[in-house]
Amino acid sequence: MTSTTAPVTPTGVEWTASGPRPVADLDAAFTHGTTEGIVEVRYDYRAELLDFGAGSAESATGLWRYAGLLPPFPGPVTYPLRVGGTALLRPAALARRIGLPNLLVKDETQGPSLSNKDRSTALVVEYARQTGAAAVAAASTGNVAASLAVGAAAVGIPAVIFVPSDVDPGKLMASATTGATIVLVEQGYQAAFALSRQMARRFGWLDRNTGVNPLTIEGKKTVAFEIWEQNGRRFPDTVVAPIGDGVTLYALAKGFAELAACGAPGRQPRIVGVQSSGCAPVASAWRDGGRIEPVQPDTVATGSPSELRCAGRSCSTRSGGPRARSSRSTTPRSSTPCTSWAAPGCSPSRPVPAPTQVCALRSTPASSGATSRWWS
Repeated sequence: MTSTTAPVTPTGVEWTASGPRPVADLDAAFTHGTTEGIVEVRYDYRAELLDFGAGSAESATGLWRYAGLLPPFPGPVTYPLRVGGTALLRPAALARRIGLPNLLVKDETQGPSLSNKDRSTALVVEYARQTGAAAVAAASTGNVAASLAVGAAAVGIPAVIFVPSDVDPGKLMASATTGATIVLVEQGYQAAFALSRQMARRFGWLDRNTGVNPLTIEGKKTVAFEIWEQNGRRFPDTVVAPIGDGVTLYALAKGFAELAACGAPGRQPRIVGVQSSGCAPVASAWRDGGRIEPVQPDTVATGSPSELRCAGRSCSTRSGGPRARSSRSTTPRSSTPCTSWAAPGCSPSRPVPAPTQVCALRSTPASSGATSRWWS
């Protein structure tokens, strides 16, 4: 990737149970992922990196405009799908309903596979194409499978996706129709995750598993860059996002922190992670002060997130407190988002002042038409 600034050679730090340690070979992490901790890619942060897209050889739109704060690729980026540049909406009806007149919604359902997974896929698949990977592999219960299948098909690279054998067949439709190889694993998601990593290393495939490949974090953090840019180069007061496997939460926090490190003025936003009450291991651990453990889900969410380390690190270092909400209720209560968020230094039950500007991340389409009326 090229820009008007000098090329940035990033460094890596792996956060392990015994503490941080430098990463000697980032390319190996981009290919095989990590085995022990989270790899955090770091750059030479400076003010000129905030001139996004200036002098870029790639399109001035989409996530590639942030080349100065992304890992450099060996050659020119030719990824054919438009990823990033999604709308930042001001949903008047929803804002009135919950009493937040300055509510913003970052609509990530506008990508090739209709989810924010496309950002991670774009970086991983483009890296795979440029380095000659034989295939790209990942474990998934739906959204990553669709994103990887679509992205890999667009550049002509085989995708191998490992899924639990009891997954809803409807979630695999996009993967099957784009020609991905789907491997059903009877022992559940954790077994599918482990097998995908084992097979990727054995056969020389690129490991796209979320969190273990730092490119997945680097792709997702660009949502924070876009929110800042689209909001008049200002930080919102609070960002609300689904926790999922923890990577989205961590990536948002990293993105906003990098903007501040480059000199963006203002206070970084409080980040609030949300989980369904039927699958809330992070929210429960935050509330009870215990370890984050996988749970058996009573919802459409997965009960065994692959990267609970990301959620734990983002909660402990950068973000506000996770909250659990019932997935059976589609009508938000105005008192909950205004008075019950936990900020660093506050217990989850202690009220904090209502923020003046909130940005909610819509990462995937609604599972039913019940919620869609609130996005206008």
